[in-house]
Amino acid sequence: NPGEKVQGHLTLKVDENHEDIKIPVTLINGQEEGKTVAITAAVHGGEYTGVFGLIKLSREIKPQDLKGKLILVHIANVSAFESKMQYIGPIDGKNLNRCFPGNKNGTHTEQLAHLISKEVYGQSDFFLDLHSGDIHEDLMPFTLYHRDASEEVRAQSRKIGELMNLGPVIG
Repeated sequence: NPGEKVQGHLTLKVDENHEDIKIPVTLINGQEEGKTVAITAAVHGGEYTGVFGLIKLSREIKPQDLKGKLILVHIANVSAFESKMQYIGPIDGKNLNRCFPGNKNGTHTEQLAHLISKEVYGQSDFFLDLHSGDIHEDLMPFTLYHRDASEEVRAQSRKIGELMNLGPVIG
């Protein structure tokens, strides 16, 4: 509802050999209408800085600070995060970052990609992934957007990237 902050989970149903996976999410709905922005962290299991950033953001942002909605997916790839696996998931050995938009009848990681695509990307006007340095990486901050998108999407993406002031904006 408008003016509310809710913390909960997206649930990924897994096969009979594994427990269902609870993906931690915070929804913050501003008091006024506006765009919906979704932000994910930990698409790879060792991307800790994005997780920390979203936890901090979820604590600091209040519904009265917003117009529109904010969807924060704190740990997109819970099984890889819990297993401290850098690029692939422990259940099927696939890289979530290479499985989007996913397959609802596919492997575990393909189903996860489908769930995130439907329930997060599908609900948002803008999407940011805090695809941070993995366990062994030291990266320079930058913003990347898809160069094959429409002219309008590229222009908006570039503008948002420049406003974030993280370094180079690459399309």
